[in-house]
Amino acid sequence: TPPQQLSLPVFLLCTGAPVSPCDCSQFFCTCNSPYVGSGDRCTLDSDMDMFPDVAIDCLPSESQMPYCQQDNCVNIYNPIQDQNPCEIQVTPPSNCPMETDAVWGILWPSSKPGLAVFQPCPGGVESINLAQRMCNENGEWASPNVTNCRSREIEMINDMASEVYAPGVEVTPMVLAQSTEIVADVEVATNESQESILPRDLETVTSILDRAVDLLNNASAKNIPLQDTNAYFNAFDNLLQESNEPAWNALEEEELPTSSQLLGTTESYALVLASNTQDNMNATGENLVLSAMNVDAVGAMSDIVFPAADMPNVDSRITIPSSLLQERMIGLDSLPVANIMFNTLQNYLPLNERQIAVASVVISSQVGVQTTTSVSQEPVSIFFKINDTLLGENVSLECVFWNFSDMSWSNESLSEEKDPGDSGSITCLSPHLTSFAVLIGVGGIEESVSLQYTVVGG
Repeated sequence: TPPQQLSLPVFLLCTGAPVSPCDCSQFFCTCNSPYVGSGDRCTLDSDMDMFPDVAIDCLPSESQMPYCQQDNCVNIYNPIQDQNPCEIQVTPPSNCPMETDAVWGILWPSSKPGLAVFQPCPGGVESINLAQRMCNENGEWASPNVTNCRSREIEMINDMASEVYAPGVEVTPMVLAQSTEIVADVEVATNESQESILPRDLETVTSILDRAVDLLNNASAKNIPLQDTNAYFNAFDNLLQESNEPAWNALEEEELPTSSQLLGTTESYALVLASNTQDNMNATGENLVLSAMNVDAVGAMSDIVFPAADMPNVDSRITIPSSLLQERMIGLDSLPVANIMFNTLQNYLPLNERQIAVASVVISSQVGVQTTTSVSQEPVSIFFKINDTLLGENVSLECVFWNFSDMSWSNESLSEEKDPGDSGSITCLSPHLTSFAVLIGVGGIEESVSLQYTVVGG
């Protein structure tokens, strides 16, 4: 017999064939979800917590069964029935408060939760586009997003650079002079006394400097006399100011990190200087120390130490053995040698999930223009003073070099010597020249598999 409808959709009598909400296909009847009951009678349970919207009128013997009790809130799942969730007052989240963010100094008005707020970019009328900030559902501000912001000044410089560095433009003394002016403009635009650089401006300026150094190298190959190159060094130093850390951090998730491009461009610049000087060229900035020299046969008889031992406030050094210099001197009258110490770049080069931090400065060294590794029996030695306050349990120190192919740190072919009495220093040994540092990793850093690296001048 079909079930008898008693009070739709409250409960139904189930005594016959299998018809929803009753299942009588076995020797007894049960109630199909979202109905509950004894099997011969079923009643709707909208929130499916076993307590029905309307209780079944039960016999005393089954009065403790859930389907015999009225649900205290029919639309909210509450299988314990310990309190009435319908009576709980939910306080809506407060608005995000009006505030000036500490990173970019933008004033954000009060906003309702779940809304995106747009404000003028840092720099006001001197910048392009809008900054964005999300007011989260809980009434708290997310981090500001300024990745669409650009400086009008740097956009103008980039427009000029696009003409000077256009494909097919012949390198002439006039073009070199125009390029030098562009780099001088970049130096002024990125000076620390100016407003903090924006992430996309950082990316744009690095690209301009990369093209400028490429033109400088082409001019050198054509024996065009190089003009004053101090602006290049100052621009590199400006980009690495600690005040630009927010911009670097905003770019750190990029697949091709701008920091790696800047490292390569600075190395190329130093090697161009070394190839075009008859004397030692030294430059010291707040974030960079650079040495460029042309070594003759006599100079190649001695090791080269960088930075020089008499340089104050420097406690990390690289030693290039004379055997490597003499090996590279074969068939040459002189040998360009370029060394750079980066004091802050290590904070901006990306790490993997097992690498905690870079515990040292970055030292880069290039000798000659070969791209093969040295076969000298005597290794290059790099002494690093490290920040031992970063050390803790289950961490290790690793000598590493920057791999431009993988855009990551690698320890392949490197070894280290540690002084048991000095936990704050480590000496790295390498068969080749490139950019070196010391990492703090969790349980050591895995060696790369089938690693290929290119050492320019190393």
